[in-house]
Amino acid sequence: MEAALTQDYVASKLGIGKEAISRMERGLTIPTVLRLAELAEIYGCGIDAMVVETSGRSSDQAEHIATLLSTLSKKDRAMVVDVVERICEGVRGRK
Repeated sequence: MEAALTQDYVASKLGIGKEAISRMERGLTIPTVLRLAELAEIYGCGIDAMVVETSGRSSDQAEHIATLLSTLSKKDRAMVVDVVERICEGVRGRK
């Protein structure tokens, strides 16, 4: 999730140290549900968006991609799908 906020700013809003934010960003610590709610408020989104966008589950990743695609025209969506298909073929070919 990109919002162009600094670690210092987010840490200050949460009343915690910048290192704690860094550990969350790197996946070394997992925020509580309460902390997720606070982060969602700072970033101006819902908790669900934060969880889905960072999830490693393919279904969550597909949902995120669908959300991104929904903002594009039909022609641009087709182009993106074509590019993704080519990337997948290339990655499968390396195995």
